[in-house]
Amino acid sequence: MKSTRTAFRYAKATLDYANENKFSDKVAKEMQGLIELYESSKQLKGLLSNPFLPNKKKQLILRSIVPNSSDVTQKLLNLLTSNSRLFLLKEVAKSYIQLFSEQQGELNATVISAIPLTQNLEKQIHNKLEDYSGKKIYLLNKIDKSLLGGFILKIGDMEFNSSLAFKLKTFRAKLTSNSM
Repeated sequence: MKSTRTAFRYAKATLDYANENKFSDKVAKEMQGLIELYESSKQLKGLLSNPFLPNKKKQLILRSIVPNSSDVTQKLLNLLTSNSRLFLLKEVAKSYIQLFSEQQGELNATVISAIPLTQNLEKQIHNKLEDYSGKKIYLLNKIDKSLLGGFILKIGDMEFNSSLAFKLKTFRAKLTSNSM
């Protein structure tokens, strides 16, 4: 939890600095690229998290990987390196993208269901969420068969759990608490 807060602070400061310099769009694209690069390369993860590799070498590696990145991104990478926080890179990038999306009036929502949503149902949920929030919604449907039925809706920092598994769990808890 603490590392998530730390990553959020780095992301917020980076977004503020990017906004001042009118680079927030470009930095958002660069952050997405860094996430994709980080997730696709186990070797890069290993190098950046290696405590025995000097920070200067890590900075050289990062400069060679993203040579044409903005000054804002380079400063963030240098700051994370000098503070020995490169292990937060992916979280910082994700937090930046989330903050940038919110600033642009966009929200990411995830519907987790036991079966895939039909196109019609997905459209209905999408429209209801846009009406409710007044923001542009990007909806993602994830499948989790352990829900048994129903769904879980995650939007921003809110979660609405209407799954059958959750209802059975709460029912079981009520039964056991009443029997004692």
